[in-house]
Amino acid sequence: MRAFVSIIDIRPHCTGGELRPKLYQVNPMTGETSPAPEANCDRIAYVKIDKEYGLVSLDVAKSPDYECYEEYKQKDEEYRRNVEDHNRRVEKYIAKVTQYEQEKSGKVYYEGSSQYHRIVRIYNELKQEENKLKQEERELKQLQQEIGSYSWESLGIVSHIEIYW
Repeated sequence: MRAFVSIIDIRPHCTGGELRPKLYQVNPMTGETSPAPEANCDRIAYVKIDKEYGLVSLDVAKSPDYECYEEYKQKDEEYRRNVEDHNRRVEKYIAKVTQYEQEKSGKVYYEGSSQYHRIVRIYNELKQEENKLKQEERELKQLQQEIGSYSWESLGIVSHIEIYW
């Protein structure tokens, strides 16, 4: 059974669907990137008088209760912040790898020399940083699975609801 919900007099807030910020999935060695996920346009509308009109993809919505939307929105905001932070760290990491590659390019390092120990230390630090970034990426992908690949901005605050069956 389907229901039509008419939401009247929504105070403007923001509109439109938008793709979530993508994880920075560029391999610094190959330059490969992963494709954008396909959108699932089936959604649950969350409405409550004097609350934000919310939309959540049907495949990730856990409940029709408005509290589910509030939890979803909190996770979505956390995801966006964490992706931005992660992307900044990946960009810095790529710059460090590029600098490291340029520094060691065409040079010979003798085992036991101070230059050799320094370049090995830098390599080990970069490897640790890479492992940490990969772990962050796994955690972000897990959170993304919980909230889906797409999000829809609120259309405003609900002031009146009429339901037609």
